[in-house]
Amino acid sequence: MHRLHEDCEHGDEEACARLDEMREEWRERHRRREYEEWRRSQEGPRDYDEDQNRRRFVPQADPKVALCLAIETNYNNCMRQHGGRQNECAAWVYELKANKCF
Repeated sequence: MHRLHEDCEHGDEEACARLDEMREEWRERHRRREYEEWRRSQEGPRDYDEDQNRRRFVPQADPKVALCLAIETNYNNCMRQHGGRQNECAAWVYELKANKCF
């Protein structure tokens, strides 16, 4: 994935497309995993009072995943605004790297 990212930064459109596909696959797997964990958290004893049940079944977001998705969203928005020119959006790539989102 690191190699794809480097190739994408240097203008390889195929590498960029594959990198986007891999990110989307990762996001889907993560969402599915979070949903499955949330569903499992709903199973089990139901003898708590109503307030405890409500708090117990609220899915918790992973802060790192939320941060990475926010940075990636900003990167994608930047790419759309600048017509896909990589060098205009390099700051977001550095943010992704700095936060170890790859």
